[in-house]
Amino acid sequence: MATKKRIKLLTELLNIKGIKVISHRQHEGIGIIVQVELIGKESNCPRCGAKSRRLHQNHRHIVKDLPWGEMPVFLEINRRQFKCEKCEKPFSEQLEFVSSRRTYTKRLANQIIQDVLENDIHSVAKKGVVTTAEIERMLKDASKDLLKIKPIDLKRLGIDEIALIKGKGNYCAVLVDLIKTAKCREEKAEHSPVLEGLKKSKYVLLKNESDLSEQQKVKLIQVKNVSLTLKRMHELKEQIRQIFTQTQHWLAGLFHLGGWLKQAKSYFPDSQKTIIRWLDEIIAYFDNRTTSGVVEGINNKLKLIKRSAYGFRNFDNYRIRCLLNWHFIC
Repeated sequence: MATKKRIKLLTELLNIKGIKVISHRQHEGIGIIVQVELIGKESNCPRCGAKSRRLHQNHRHIVKDLPWGEMPVFLEINRRQFKCEKCEKPFSEQLEFVSSRRTYTKRLANQIIQDVLENDIHSVAKKGVVTTAEIERMLKDASKDLLKIKPIDLKRLGIDEIALIKGKGNYCAVLVDLIKTAKCREEKAEHSPVLEGLKKSKYVLLKNESDLSEQQKVKLIQVKNVSLTLKRMHELKEQIRQIFTQTQHWLAGLFHLGGWLKQAKSYFPDSQKTIIRWLDEIIAYFDNRTTSGVVEGINNKLKLIKRSAYGFRNFDNYRIRCLLNWHFIC
């Protein structure tokens, strides 16, 4: 049974105004289910506006909320139904943090929309928090308010077009407030600590942490401070590198890789599936410590030669070009 101290802590952790936690439970393979209800003992009738404390009945339903770390969170909400003391009609209390007829909180929808704008719908859906259909519904809901917005103080208008389907002749006009857009981009660049923290961080994240210079180490700390997701992904990258550099036997390698795959599922879903598919071949590395990395590098170089020449008329020309490349380099 949860203590009052723990309930108070969970209420603070949940951080939804006007909501208190009643209890919580964890289900293996599902996540944490937190039972909540509104703090107030009364509610306003949507018809006449009168306040009522007459509880008619309880209605419980479950909605998705922001995850706690890697653990999915579901809110089991007691949406109480009152009976109006004035018009004598029953009504359900309003939930400010959940939109009508939606199975997720507003703050989860906002977070998912931000993720989609930075990535794409399918990659966000692969994380397993929400489905593709739910993401499309979130985007549609968010766009309703945008469609009502009309430009004001318009001084410079940029015009272009974009094809809906390339080569089909169906075009849409693109209208841009040049002054407002330029101002927003400058303000975003100047005042966004996230963008500033991520600036010029690609090679800092990809390079082995042990090989970083002092300046690069400072940059890595900056990146981790502005993005918890990148922080965790970098830690997982370093963990798998250590597994392959420090493990000497295939059985120990299999054990360590299994633990890593479980942690990396939500961060590297595609890589996780690839490793599982080629697990037997990958495990063999721990016995012989031989990789196809050199071959893969040469293969990438061969592709680059082919692209730079826009193709070759016959295979002999391509083969000669490749052989000459390595002859003069080596």
